[in-house]
This record gives sequence, structure tokens and C-alpha cells, in this order.
Amino acid sequence: MKIIVGDRFISFCKETDNIIYSEFIKSPQKLSKTSLIIGLGLSQNELKAIQKISDKYQIKLFFKNSPADCCITHKYKEKNCLISKPVQISENTYEASLILDDESELLSDHITGLHLQGMILIEACRQMFISVAMDYFSKNFFSNERYGAINSMDSQFESYTFPIPALIRYTRTALENNTERDNVSFSGKIEIIQAGRRCFQMSMKHTYYKLEKIQPIEKYKCQSACKRLVESITPEKSNEKILIL
Repeated sequence: MKIIVGDRFISFCKETDNIIYSEFIKSPQKLSKTSLIIGLGLSQNELKAIQKISDKYQIKLFFKNSPADCCITHKYKEKNCLISKPVQISENTYEASLILDDESELLSDHITGLHLQGMILIEACRQMFISVAMDYFSKNFFSNERYGAINSMDSQFESYTFPIPALIRYTRTALENNTERDNVSFSGKIEIIQAGRRCFQMSMKHTYYKLEKIQPIEKYKCQSACKRLVESITPEKSNEKILIL
């Protein structure tokens, strides 16, 4: 059984005796009547092609996942969604699969070594807690349109994460419903688990405000920041390359 990944991860395949997409489509008959594990770094079109070819050659596929809807991950383009639709496992626990499209914004620059870059994991966790809030918490704790704000994100990298299937688990640890200010905060822990071992975890807190309350605050802070910047630049500082505000 081999793992198939996107062409960007060719170094990973060379070191692990697995297969990249372009190699697979050249000679799929070599894997006829075997099994393939769907890894990361494959575009949606590539995944469709893998499915079609696998049906023809009786190749069994494992770990087939689809990205969550853009409306709950706060992304405009599906290729930038890094998680599958979260599923509720228990009262406070939710799980999703890590997804990574070949055309993702986070793969557009470079890949170092055999592992996934850390920002992919951080963004996947951000999408996870936003998606859970939008898909589950909104039904129980707030029904009208809200504005989410991140209060804190504390990340711990425990091991390398590779372009193979990974589980994202979100556990809500606290709920603060401030009726006086009419906002609700959620705290939780998110873990990324790969091949049975945790490789990354994040503790986070985010709060949801009524739009009519938070938008004036955001506007004021934006205008204040611009004003402070302009006022900090005096004639004698105008030629400085670095401004310390």
C-alpha cells in the first residue's frame, strides 16, 4: 500500500517510497487491484482524476475527504480551506480531517524538507475553531449576526507533520456568556494527530460580538492608529528607514 501526495512533495516520496500524482497517472496499471492512501497536496481536479483512474483499475482508496464549506471557514476560495466539515464527537469535542490543496495559498511559495510548514497547522486550527463556532455554537449561543475576534492563540509544535492524513480535534474547555456586554467567549484546545501521535496543539480563546457594537470600536481603533502614525512622523524623522513608535 502506498500514499499518494501532490507533486510538490516529491522529496517526501523519495525518502518514503511513496508516489506523487504525476507518477501515478503515467502508469496506474502498476497499482491495479491494490490500495492507495490519499495524502495531502492534491488539487480537487487531481483527486477526481485519481478516483476515476482507481475505479478503472480497481484501486481501493483510503482517507477521501472533501473541504468544509467556505462560509464556515471564512475563506472565499475552496482551495484555501484546510479542514473537512467538523463532526461533533461528544458534547464538547469536534473532529475534522486536515486537507491541503496543491493550489493553496500556503503552498504558493516553497516547501522545506519533508514536512508541512508551521503556518499550515496554525491556519488549519484557526479554521477549525471558526467552523465549529459557526456550525455548532451559533445554534445554541447566538442566533443573530456576530463578529468574531481572536483573543489568544498559544501554539506548541511537538513533532514534524508530514503530507499524510491527519486528524484535527477541538475540545471546548470554557464558555463565558457575558449578558451585560452581550458577547460570548469560547476557550478550547486543538490538537493535530497524525499516525496516532499528537504533533501540534493550540490553546485558544475567541469572542463573538454583536456587529453594531464591535464595528464602531474597530473603526475608532483604525482611525486612531492612522492618526498616531501620521503624528509620529516629524521632519527630522522623514528620512529614517525604521520608525519606532
